[in-house]
Amino acid sequence: LDVVVDKSFPDGGDYAGYSVASFRRRFRLSDGVAYPFLENSRLYRTDRRLSVADGTQGTDFYESATPHADAFLADLAAVLVPSALPDHARRYLRNLATGERPLELNASDCTDPFFSICPGETAPPAPPTAANACSADGYCRIGAPSAPPAPSPPSPPSDGNGARPLAIALALLAVGLAALLALLWRRRRGISTRAGKAPSQGLQLAEHSGGAAAPRLAS
Repeated sequence: LDVVVDKSFPDGGDYAGYSVASFRRRFRLSDGVAYPFLENSRLYRTDRRLSVADGTQGTDFYESATPHADAFLADLAAVLVPSALPDHARRYLRNLATGERPLELNASDCTDPFFSICPGETAPPAPPTAANACSADGYCRIGAPSAPPAPSPPSPPSDGNGARPLAIALALLAVGLAALLALLWRRRRGISTRAGKAPSQGLQLAEHSGGAAAPRLAS
């Protein structure tokens, strides 16, 4: 390896006390081995800027490197290809191999704490008031709050057209039932009439020799 960038968390959070010896112990480097990144003094850490307060240390890399990714990329370009940016002043990377110490910053080093602007930097313009919006759930979002959707217009009153097909179907069903009942009643009445007339139709008069008529069943 020609260049190494160490982002590990130091024991006890002691960024300022992290040294080459700490690096060798942590990554168990063998003694007597010539490592190119150590031989050429190209071992870096991301803790060049520290904030120290109440006995604790915090690295600016995890605070401002995200919105200032271009500055961190410039640091990487300068350490990977020094000839590309010979005059670049590193912001986040410190050379651990050369014994470079981190810069300890505090509130007095910042001219505008709200924007975290430190000496040598220009404060960006303040964002518009409506640019960011925070909701009741505690989350802040980029962008103006959107207007609530307009309420849907009330549905027009029904003119009864929806009930017409049902009424027509019920009327047709009633007519069909009435016709069926009438047909059944007529058939029942015809059967009863024929049953009452059947015996008289089977009777015939036969004349006897005495001139008297006597009924008998026809064969």
